[in-house]
Amino acid sequence: VGVLTLLASIPLVRELAQPSARSLDLIGVGILTVGLFLLAYPLIEGHDLGWPLWIFLALLLSVPVLALFVFYDHRLTRQGGSPLVPLALFRQRNFVLGMLTALVFYSANGALFFTLALYLQFGLGFSPLVAGLTYLPMGLGFFFASLLVPRVVPLIGGKCVLRSGALV
Repeated sequence: VGVLTLLASIPLVRELAQPSARSLDLIGVGILTVGLFLLAYPLIEGHDLGWPLWIFLALLLSVPVLALFVFYDHRLTRQGGSPLVPLALFRQRNFVLGMLTALVFYSANGALFFTLALYLQFGLGFSPLVAGLTYLPMGLGFFFASLLVPRVVPLIGGKCVLRSGALV
């Protein structure tokens, strides 16, 4: 599906070039990539590798590297550049609340899918295919809800739809 979507996007999606468009902050991308790698890789592979000393050192090193990214982004913003992550966003209450809501939702969602897949396969003895197909009604529900939202927003307002969706 992803490959077909990508191929279909070539003739259907046009690039909107803006004369004031800035280039990608490759230094910021590099610093953030290294910092996230130093954080994520030890957490993912540490147990399998027996928690050697270098795993803990990588975790510790991730903190100053990620701090360097924040410092670099802040400096780039002061110089009038185009940072990878505009830190001013984190001063906006709605943005922070939205990010916290997304964190809670996706953490719970990931835990739900992981736990349910294990239960379906090991608890109920479903094959991986049948366990995967068990998620189909949920996916269809998300699809049809996404079609209804544009019609509901004008009726009850965007904030109410967001709050209702988060509550559901």
